[in-house]
Amino acid sequence: MKLMGTGRQKLFAVLCMVVMAAMLLAGCTPKHPEADIQTYCEAVVHEDQASADKIKISPENMRKQAKKQSKKMMASVVKNSKNDAGLDKVTDGMYNVLNRMQVKTELVSQEGETATVKVTTDYIDYMGIVQTKLTPKIQKVAVAHQNELQALSPQQQMDKLLGYVYDGLVEELDKAEVAGQQSFTVKCKVDKDLNMWVPEHSEEFVQKLVTNMFMPDANDDDDDDASSASSSRKK
Repeated sequence: MKLMGTGRQKLFAVLCMVVMAAMLLAGCTPKHPEADIQTYCEAVVHEDQASADKIKISPENMRKQAKKQSKKMMASVVKNSKNDAGLDKVTDGMYNVLNRMQVKTELVSQEGETATVKVTTDYIDYMGIVQTKLTPKIQKVAVAHQNELQALSPQQQMDKLLGYVYDGLVEELDKAEVAGQQSFTVKCKVDKDLNMWVPEHSEEFVQKLVTNMFMPDANDDDDDDASSASSSRKK
């Protein structure tokens, strides 16, 4: 009888271990994709350090990389520009806009280790600002400094004009108001190392997120996995 009792105890202990293991394995899949994507957005958009630590990125390095990329893109358009400091100010100005705008997430669907999350952001009309406010301002400045500009070499003229553009753009970005909200969806997966949900394609997601906050109807032409879900504008 003792042996039988001991055998039952061992069997019971093994069953308990199996059940506990199953529970632990089930707990390895994060439960709230929308919360994790919100964390991702907070790290990218608001440069929140606590959120950045969770997804193991550096907001400081991201901003440095953005400045580097801006210079690279400008160099492909304007050769030998000497006004990198002005371009850095524009990048900082754009980050300041992102920092003060809102992002919210909502779960659309979830099945196993795949999910779809809706991301809704504030946005400004960046191109509208450039066309209706910045361009007329630069034209006036150029006319006012016409004699000064004519005394400069072509390269100096370009650098001077770029300085006017950068300063004017920073000023307009600082005054920019939220024009409305718009949404897109993103497919997500579980990152085993982070033990949290992340976008399936992180670089594409960051690009889409930022674009969504600067361009009205930014995602109208996107496909189903990251399409524009809704848009509302302030009257």
